[in-house]
Amino acid sequence: MRVRAIGTHAVPVKTGLIGLLTGVLGALLLWRACLPRARERHPGAWLPKELENATIAYSEKRFVAMPPTPLGAIVDRVYRRPDQVLVLVEFKRRDRLVVYESDIVELSVQRLAVEGASREKVSEYAYVVVLAPWAETRQTMRVRLYSKERVHHLADRRNGLLKGVVPPRKAESPGLCECCVFKAECRVIE
Repeated sequence: MRVRAIGTHAVPVKTGLIGLLTGVLGALLLWRACLPRARERHPGAWLPKELENATIAYSEKRFVAMPPTPLGAIVDRVYRRPDQVLVLVEFKRRDRLVVYESDIVELSVQRLAVEGASREKVSEYAYVVVLAPWAETRQTMRVRLYSKERVHHLADRRNGLLKGVVPPRKAESPGLCECCVFKAECRVIE
């Protein structure tokens, strides 16, 4: 054991033990970082049973459908079931295992864009796969998509809002108003 003088007192320094503990801790952290997690060991474990025999039809592809309202979307993944029907899958990284209405709108637009551009049948439901940073596995949630009429209505409303011909209304969720970039100039939430 080495002894080092600090001030007027001699204090033993256990550098060997400290070095050993530091090395063990570093090795444990490295081992944990290299350990394959459940989602990496079984990459298809999150896949719904219905899509087990499906093939990937499209991945990270842009689709544009024109009439009556131009709609464009980039899909995360589209699976083709054995019956040739396409099923949309959207991946989300978030802290909560939740599906938001905006996810359903996004997938509904994707459905119309894919159907319009590919002329293939797309399912009326889709899957949102949420990967939370703290979760060992992905959580898959099935959602029912909006009708074509509702999507076109939402698109027309959005265009009218942007042109200033449709009056805005307060959001159903107070949180949306709180983080809105137009909050300072909004007359709806007053």
